Amino acid sequence: MLNKKFASILTIPLLITSLYTATPAKASTTPENLTNFQEIMKDQKAVDKAMEIVLQKTNEEIKSGKEDIEVSQYVPEINQNVSVEFKVKDVPTKIQSNNLQKSIVAYAVPSGRKDYSGKVNAWGFTHTLRGTFVYSGGKVTSASKEVLNSGITYSHSGSASITKLDPSVWSIHSKSVHKWLGQVGGVTGLGYTSYITVEVYGSGTSALKKATYTTGS
Repeated sequence: MLNKKFASILTIPLLITSLYTATPAKASTTPENLTNFQEIMKDQKAVDKAMEIVLQKTNEEIKSGKEDIEVSQYVPEINQNVSVEFKVKDVPTKIQSNNLQKSIVAYAVPSGRKDYSGKVNAWGFTHTLRGTFVYSGGKVTSASKEVLNSGITYSHSGSASITKLDPSVWSIHSKSVHKWLGQVGGVTGLGYTSYITVEVYGSGTSALKKATYTTGS
């Protein structure tokens, strides 16, 4: 397991060197390379399972009405916690001056503007997808997106896109690549790829549909 072989988070990319830099012939004939590959796959499966649990718990809390959520899961195979944060908040568009106005609004067709933020916390890096969506009359009318990444031992590149599944459901996707800044011999650029998908709805609600990361950049 990784925690028995390496002393810190900075050395984790060393484990994947043989997988991503060796030639196919070496990878298939060197016992050490094969062992490393098997350990990586085992650890990745453990991370995948943990992230599925985190995602499920996050959406359960979203459905219960919570708007500031953080869920973490310990992964013994890597001796690390993985976690997801999800936040939604109303963005005021009008100041109601009296109780009568508030009552009128309460009976109007649901509409408004909300900020959303989904974040993956992983091995020495974070990936955040955030923005704002506007909803009215059961439809999403607009949405914005922004990708933020952090982690001083990695370089980061991120992208985001919006897919309109139907007028009431928009899916906002983000992908970030985190390349390790260290070097093993002449090899650089090892790291991870992370993914976040948030769905926003014409009812003013939202859901975190995907939040995970994989070995390799």
